[in-house]
Amino acid sequence: PVTITNGLGGYDIYYVYISPSTESEWGDDFLGTVALADMGVLTAWVDPGTYDIMIQDIDGDTYTRYEVEIGSSGYAWEVTLADMD
Repeated sequence: PVTITNGLGGYDIYYVYISPSTESEWGDDFLGTVALADMGVLTAWVDPGTYDIMIQDIDGDTYTRYEVEIGSSGYAWEVTLADMD
């Protein structure tokens, strides 16, 4: 599992993309039609591998991590304002 926690201090997360690092497109949004409120948690299931993760907040600001190794034990990221691109 990939666990994303909104630690943005009041800024909702509107989009979460998790794509294999070999892909040139981001693919589908893991949140769908809901927003991830402050300290909300999203758990997304992906196969082990190397992934890029991009998050976009209510203001359109992005937070991106590239070439994240996700093993069978998963990966957790509490997104904070310090992670802003």
